[in-house]
Amino acid sequence: DTFAQLNGDRIELQTMVLPASTVVTSNDPLTFEINPEYPGWLQPRDRSRAANVVQVRTTAGALDPDRLLDDFHTLEGGPPVVWASYPVGKASGPRWSVAPGLTFNVVSGNGRAMAIKLAIEEHPDVYSKYRTALQGRWPKALPASTTPTMMVRVLNPPGEPAISQARV
Repeated sequence: DTFAQLNGDRIELQTMVLPASTVVTSNDPLTFEINPEYPGWLQPRDRSRAANVVQVRTTAGALDPDRLLDDFHTLEGGPPVVWASYPVGKASGPRWSVAPGLTFNVVSGNGRAMAIKLAIEEHPDVYSKYRTALQGRWPKALPASTTPTMMVRVLNPPGEPAISQARV
């Protein structure tokens, strides 16, 4: 799949299943403190505000698999969008593979990604329904011992300033 930016450039996208532990959100989904591992220029929004905390907690308690897995064309739904990178000072290699040490920084959908991670911790019964729906769509991609999540990965990031404007 591809997505057109406002300037007409195309961004290549790939839907994939990732372990939730490799998805880096702007804020910690349990404490809502700013995540120092997250490159803030990607989505410079303060998710620790009361309204955002309520939104994430509400979403986590009632994950809607259909909305999170199928609804690709709204700002409020669909899988979060991620950009692959290596943490500063860590190993490096190709960003187009799923290599050891690679993390996936949320570009769009931080609230949804935080809600999924929060549901894993605080609402395992709700997360189980999400996981079951995900397994129905991606049966071979889910090892039994992981906490998978579906993301849309940007394959050809245009660069720091441009990618922060890419909202799917």
